[in-house]
Amino acid sequence: RFTQADLKLLTAFANHASIAAHNAQLYQATQQELDERAQAEKALRQSEERFRKIFEEGPLGMGILSLDGRFISANPTLCQIVGYTEEELAELTFLDITHPDDVDPSCQLAGDLLTGAVPYIQTEKRFVTKDGHTQWVNLTVTLIHDAEGNPLSKLTMIEDIGERKGAEEALRKERDRAMALEEAAAVVSSTLDPDQV
Repeated sequence: RFTQADLKLLTAFANHASIAAHNAQLYQATQQELDERAQAEKALRQSEERFRKIFEEGPLGMGILSLDGRFISANPTLCQIVGYTEEELAELTFLDITHPDDVDPSCQLAGDLLTGAVPYIQTEKRFVTKDGHTQWVNLTVTLIHDAEGNPLSKLTMIEDIGERKGAEEALRKERDRAMALEEAAAVVSSTLDPDQV
């Protein structure tokens, strides 16, 4: 038989055991949440490190631009393509280095991107390098969004296609030359007397 004091002691013990069990569950849930957060932070650090390596060491010129086209950052390849340092680019806009004949089409494409008319831009265009030369590039631009889907900045990827464009121009000139020779041969042939040939 239990006395009144025994029942009070058992009740108190049961209450303490219940509180301890609840606290253990809270501790376990908190520990699991902390473990998951630590794993998520580790995955984020690894993802950021991969992006940083691709950005800094990749074969493409890459830049992050504000929505109004100002350079926020530029990788070494982009700097090499246009001949400016990253610090110099930070003082310029994308249009400042765009060939004058490509400014209007570039503005149209940028507007289409910002309004959502297109999900990204991919085009061939010309830049004017720091030393004044024209540099052909294949340009891809996409928007970087925040968690709510609002645009934050632009990611640009630039491939130097100067050699390819030079080869295409040389081929075009050779083709034009061959056509001119063919036309000249036809004119000469038509003026010759067939009996004298």
